[in-house]
Amino acid sequence: MAQDVTGPLRLHCLLYLVADRVCTPQSRPGGRVTESLSTSERRLARVAGWAIEASVKIWWWDDHRKTRVSVPCQPQVKVLERDLGHRLLLAALLECRDMGRVELRLVEPPTIRQRRNIFMADSYVEDSYVQVRLLDGPPLEGLCGRVLERLERRGNQNAHRLLSGVTGQNRIIGSPYADRWVIEQVTDELAARGYTTGTRKGPVVFDCQRVQTLAEECALAVDRWNRAWAADPQLCEALRANCTESIEPKGGGG
Repeated sequence: MAQDVTGPLRLHCLLYLVADRVCTPQSRPGGRVTESLSTSERRLARVAGWAIEASVKIWWWDDHRKTRVSVPCQPQVKVLERDLGHRLLLAALLECRDMGRVELRLVEPPTIRQRRNIFMADSYVEDSYVQVRLLDGPPLEGLCGRVLERLERRGNQNAHRLLSGVTGQNRIIGSPYADRWVIEQVTDELAARGYTTGTRKGPVVFDCQRVQTLAEECALAVDRWNRAWAADPQLCEALRANCTESIEPKGGGG
């Protein structure tokens, strides 16, 4: 799908450019953060009888959850890739809502009896989840367009199921590269507007002079992000949990 090269940049694009303002900057040198799965998580995998399969998955996920990415035009400032992916997904949903294309509604989780009849019912967040309903309007491009396309094909659904489908989780179960996919979608939007050069197969270079011209828009985007959380923290927290679960494999950590 061709990207829209007119109009203002979407919320998720602007937040990516100032990722250190919505994600915790990582100060350790090198490309990794030192952390590992807890002993209880490893023990659970062994008890479940998944010794070989789980050990591969644990290594795969444990390695991935340490991956950091540089903030555009600030190579010395890095954030965790998984944290950035979660937030960009959440921002895209908020953007779709603010453009009048989706309705987001906080819903209580189903009862245990109801869960028995729901596929992947254990993917629901413990306290609540967000129901997403498509509203009429013109098609959108980029990450928002992917969300709307999923809703058009599958109908209204909870945010976890929606985002799992958007990121390909239904095709690659527990793929730790889903948040990288999200970041790539946002990079594509910025590339279509001339803020980057290069391709996914090569290094992506940001045009820092052009990025600097967006300083005011980025500041407004951060303010908008903070106001959204202040206005409805319960909804945003449930969305954050849904976005996290749609990216991370079961048992992958928060």
